[in-house]
This record gives sequence, structure tokens and C-alpha cells, in this order.
Amino acid sequence: MYSNKPRQLGTLIGDELLDSSGILIPKKEEFYIQQEKKEPVEIAPVLYPVQRIKTITLEDKLGLRVEPNPKTRQTRIGTGKRAVPYDIGLIEIKEEGYDRFLLFSEIVEIGRLAYSGDKDAGRLYSSLTINSGDEWLGLVMERRGKDLIFYEEAEGIKMEAILLPSGGSKRKTVIRYNSSKISCKDSRVFEIGDDKISGMDIPLPLFGSALIGYLIGCDLKDYPQKMPGPVICLPPDKERVPVGFAILKDRIKINGDAVYRGFRGVKKIIR
Repeated sequence: MYSNKPRQLGTLIGDELLDSSGILIPKKEEFYIQQEKKEPVEIAPVLYPVQRIKTITLEDKLGLRVEPNPKTRQTRIGTGKRAVPYDIGLIEIKEEGYDRFLLFSEIVEIGRLAYSGDKDAGRLYSSLTINSGDEWLGLVMERRGKDLIFYEEAEGIKMEAILLPSGGSKRKTVIRYNSSKISCKDSRVFEIGDDKISGMDIPLPLFGSALIGYLIGCDLKDYPQKMPGPVICLPPDKERVPVGFAILKDRIKINGDAVYRGFRGVKKIIR
């Protein structure tokens, strides 16, 4: 028991001390205020969406899927070896999911990208020069007097081998297309005058600006300077012929002919 005698400040009473107010202060560690233990707060990391840089492909630039290499083979027609007819090549690419052959304006755009440093376009343009760029275009051409008509994505063309007399009892085989019942996606008519001779290579600048813009897809001033200049070989009057091209050293010839050695499929890409 504690004594009733006055106690001096700081007197040790058991495990307690007397403060200035006469209040006993515990001597043990319980006297000190203990900090409340808090559980560590986990801060969730802020996740920002990763922005991926989309690679722009040649397909994106052209809006087209183009077979990287032409199909080339020889097919016996009539008495000699000739290349693949327009209608046979068209059937084949459609079976593989493509829609048509290239347009010349698309070749110009591929060339423009190639000469500006696009490596994918460069490889594709190089493939266009295989066999001197001897391939079908997705056009049929017809001359009708002073007008030149282009039929786009024409179908229903049938190649025919016709035997014609060549003097005496001899006959020669002539390859022609029966285009009397063709269907097409669209057609364009351009006035070319009556001074253009069929069967001759006529430089494109000698035609009107509307026809030039239609074929190359741009003004002449924007035509790639390193590409050979285009020429057109017109078909006989009132004769419809499928059109192809040949990339030569000094010119690119756009011509209606019976057969070409190469063809490739093209499909428009819808994003």
C-alpha cells in the first residue's frame, strides 16, 4: 500500500513516478504514445494505352492488291506459239479472287512511288518490266471515226482464230477477238480527230488533255520523268481490241493486240 506521507517530486513509487501535478506517470514503455501501425497503401500503376505506329503498306498507298509477279507462259494458238489470250487470263485471275488487270494510271502511280524511293513499289515496278513489260491492261479500246472509246473491266470477249485466204490455195491464221457481246463496268469516249493514223505509235502528248489525264491519272507535268514516255497504237476503225502495254527503253507502248505474254490480277482494297 502507498503511504499517506507527502511525496517528493520524482519519487519512485514502484514502477511509477510522481509528476508536478502529483499524477503518477508509468515508467514503463507503455507511457510513450505508440504510433498506430498502418497497412501500406498499394497505389495502382497508371496504365497509358500503347500507341502503335501503323506501317503504311504499298497496298494502303495504292488502295489495291496487286499480284507481285506476272503470270507468263506460252500457249499454242493457230499455227504458232503465242501468249495467253485476254479472255483466258481474265478467267484465271477471277478464279483466284482478283477482279481485273492493271490500268495504265496505276502503273504510272507505281512508277512514281518507285522513283520516289519506295522499295516495295520499286520491286513491283521492276516486275512490270519483265518480258519488256508485256502484259494485259484492264481495258478494251475501239476507234470509231474521230472518237476513241475505252471500255473498263470488259467481259464476254472471245478470241477466235480465223483462216483467211493469202493467195492461191494458201491460207493464213488471223487471231481476232469477238467483242460484239461484251459487258463492261464503264466506258469513256474521247474525241481524237481524224488526223491520227491507226497502227502507228502516236505520242500521248499529241492527244487531248482529257484523254491524257484518263490514261495516266495525272497531268503530263506530274508524269514521272524517269519513266519512258507513253505512246498509243490505235486499232483499225470500228474494231474493239483488248489493250496491253509494253515497257521499252525509249517508250511505253499502249496497244490493242491479240495476245500478250503476261497478266496479273488486281483487286481493290476497301479499308
